Amino acid sequence: MLSQTAQRRATSTRLPQRSSSTASGRTKLSRLDRERLKSSEGSWTTGILVAGFIVLMLISIFVLVYSLSNSNPNDTPTQPFDAKAIEHMVKTQKQDTASIVNNLPNKPSFTVENPNAVKVTFRLYATPNCDESDPSKYVTISRESTDVSADSAGDTNTCPLCYQFCGEKFNEKDAQSLNERNAVKGIKIISNDIAAQLDLYSDCRLTQYHSTIFEFEECVHIYDWPNTAGIKIKRNYLDFPQKLPPPIEASKRPPMQEHLVVDGISEESKQLQQRSDVPSYLIAYSCESSEYCAFQAQTNYYGFLTSGQHPTKSGFLRLLTAQEPDDMASYVPTFTAPRNLYSRRYSPYNKADVLVKWFQSPPNRPDVLGFDIVVVIDPDNWVIRDITHWVVQASEGHAMGEAAWFHGNHLVTQLWKEVCQQNCDAELDMVGVPYIVHRNDLEKIAPFFKMYIDIMKEREERDSEFLNRYKGIQMGWGTEMFGYIFGAAHAGIRHKVVWGIQRRDVSARPKDKKEELSIDMIHMGRAWWPHDYPLSKTYAHTEGKAWSRFGQQVWCKCNYTASDIIPWPMPPREQVDFQSYHTLYLLYHGREYFGPLPSSKYRKPLKRYHEPYP
Repeated sequence: MLSQTAQRRATSTRLPQRSSSTASGRTKLSRLDRERLKSSEGSWTTGILVAGFIVLMLISIFVLVYSLSNSNPNDTPTQPFDAKAIEHMVKTQKQDTASIVNNLPNKPSFTVENPNAVKVTFRLYATPNCDESDPSKYVTISRESTDVSADSAGDTNTCPLCYQFCGEKFNEKDAQSLNERNAVKGIKIISNDIAAQLDLYSDCRLTQYHSTIFEFEECVHIYDWPNTAGIKIKRNYLDFPQKLPPPIEASKRPPMQEHLVVDGISEESKQLQQRSDVPSYLIAYSCESSEYCAFQAQTNYYGFLTSGQHPTKSGFLRLLTAQEPDDMASYVPTFTAPRNLYSRRYSPYNKADVLVKWFQSPPNRPDVLGFDIVVVIDPDNWVIRDITHWVVQASEGHAMGEAAWFHGNHLVTQLWKEVCQQNCDAELDMVGVPYIVHRNDLEKIAPFFKMYIDIMKEREERDSEFLNRYKGIQMGWGTEMFGYIFGAAHAGIRHKVVWGIQRRDVSARPKDKKEELSIDMIHMGRAWWPHDYPLSKTYAHTEGKAWSRFGQQVWCKCNYTASDIIPWPMPPREQVDFQSYHTLYLLYHGREYFGPLPSSKYRKPLKRYHEPYP
C-alpha cells in the first residue's frame, strides 16, 4: 500500500488517458474528448448522420487493417489509423513477444559454499598504488566470521566485521588519523580464503555507504572525495545467483508497437524467426537507480517487449549499479552489482565496471543465462524494430557497432597513441552503441575497457592540458566511449563499423518511408510538436531553442519533469517527426503498461532526480 506522500505523487503525475472501452462496451472518454463532444451536441439529425459516418469509418478501418496485415510494407499508405482499431487487431493477432525470463534455459543449480562466512585480510595504504616498500605506510587488517549477517550488523562497538578509521593511524608519529582526507589513498585485499567484499563508508559510524571493493580489483585508488572513514565486511554478493522476475503471462503482455501493425514486420524478420541457427542474443544496458534512470528503464523494457524481437532467441537485462536491487527489479530483468568508488566521481564509469562484475559473477554470466551475443546499448537507446538481422552478422572474433559521432576524427587516434598499453599500431574501429559482440569477446574487452577509463581519468584529474587537448572530441564526459574502443583494440577484437542501426533525436529526419523502415532504434533525448498544435503551448519548454527548426520542444530528458510530465495526446501521426513520435509513443504507453513510479528510497524527485541510490 502506498504512503500518503506516494499517493499524492502518483495522483499528481497521472497522464492524460486515451479513450478506452469498458467491460459493458461503453466508451470511457478522456477529458479532452468530452470537451470536444460538448461543442458538437446538436439535433437528432446531426446525431444520426454522425452515427452513420462512424459506422462507415469503422467498416473502412477494419477493411484497411485486414489488408495491412497481408500487404507488403512498402505498399502501406502513411496516413494514421484509428488507434482503437489497431489495438484491437494487435490483441487478436498478437505475436509471441518474448521476455528474458521466457527464453532462459534451465539455469544450473549453484551451491554457494559458506554463504554466511568470510575470512579476509586487506591493507590500507598511504600511497595510491599500494606501495609496500615502507612498512610504516600501510596497515594490515584481518577478519573472520561464521555469521556474517550478525557480525556485520549493529554499531561499530558491537560489529566484529566493521573497521572504523577514526582515531587509527599508520604509525604513532603521524599527525593525521586514517579517516582524514588523503590519509588513506589505496586499499587492497591481500587474501580472501572465504570470499568477502569490503563496503566503504564516508563516516565513522558506518551509516553512509559509498562503494565496494572486490578482490579481483586488486589495488583500488581511494580519493579525497568521497571521503572514506570506515569499512564493513560482507560476503561477496557476486557469488550468489540473482533472482529474475517471473515470466509475463501471454494474456498480459503488451501489444506490439502501433507502427509495426501499420507498416508490418519485414520479410527478413519473418524468415529469421523461423530459423533455428540464429544466435541467442541479450539486449543489455547499464544504469543506476534514480528518477532519471527509472523512466528510461520502464520505457526501454517496454520497447523490447513490443518491438517484435525473435520469439525464442532474444532476451533483455538491465545491469544495475547499486548497493542492492531496487524495486524495479521485481519486473524489469536486472543484474545488480555494488558500485566502484570512481563512479561517484564519473557516473559513466559504471558501464565498464558493471560489465567486469557481471563476468565475475559465476551464477549470472551471459553464458549461464544462455546467450551468445550481447547487444550493449544505453538506457536512452529504445528499440522500435526487430534487430535479429544485425545480430546474425556478429560472431566470435567479429563484433560490430554503430559508427560513433566522432568516427574518423584524427584526435581519437592521437589520444590512442598517447595512452595505449598494447597493440598501439592497431587500427581503431570508432564505434558507439549499440555494440553487438560475442560474449567471449566482451569478456576479453571489459577489463581493458575499464582500465583505459582509469588511465584517461587519472590523466584528466592531474593534467588540465591533457584534457584541453581533446576537448574537441568531448574528452571528460565522453571518456568511456574511447575506453571501449581502446579496450577492444588492446584485446585485438575488431568491430565492423555500420551506419543506420539507430537514429539520434537531433539527427536528420528520415526522408521517406523506406528510410523510416530501416531504422531499428532511436537514441532519444528530446521531442517536438508542430508550433501550431494547440497543446504545444501547454507543454512548451523554454530550453532547447537551438532545435526550434524541429518544432516546439515539449519534452526533454534533461528536464527534471521528464518522468512525470509526458505530453499527450499527440498530434496526428503525419504531423509529428519520426524521432519525436517514437519517443513519446514509447514513453506514454510504457507508463500506461507498467504504471506510475511510486516514491521510494531508490528515487529522488524534482531537482534531485539525477541523484542515484547508493
